Amino acid sequence: MSEPDRRSDEWESDSSPDPATVTVEDCSLSFGDLEVLQDVSFTVKPGEFVGFVGPNGAGKTTLLRAISGALKPDSGTVSIGGADIHELSSRASSRLVSVVPQDTTLSFSFPVRDVVEMGRHPHRSRFSSATPEDRAAVDRALERTRTAELADRPIDEVSG
Repeated sequence: MSEPDRRSDEWESDSSPDPATVTVEDCSLSFGDLEVLQDVSFTVKPGEFVGFVGPNGAGKTTLLRAISGALKPDSGTVSIGGADIHELSSRASSRLVSVVPQDTTLSFSFPVRDVVEMGRHPHRSRFSSATPEDRAAVDRALERTRTAELADRPIDEVSG
């Protein structure tokens, strides 16, 4: 095998990965007889923002679910930082990708900052508190997404 085993300790360590390139190569995905994605390929480099635009049913959500690891393509690959997201352990992939769908309903009205911090749980041991590194990562994420001004607002008061 030419690729290293991505389930190795290098991906299981507690260190945070640097921002990584997302590569989708020849990705196809079907639901029964309905082909939703056909040979989709693109690369997103660190720091780039990309939008998927298309009519309802075009496959935008399916593509995002494939990138997040929630759906495995019938063919092709989705890799982040060179690692096939579908070959990683759940913990390792969670360290690379976090998703909060737009229509998420939470039982409590957490501040936006707390919801972003929930994405740091795979980087910590069970039941441990947030570290200064976690808080710095949350601040970076809020700055990168230009949502820092929303950090203290309740999540249920922020629109899509």
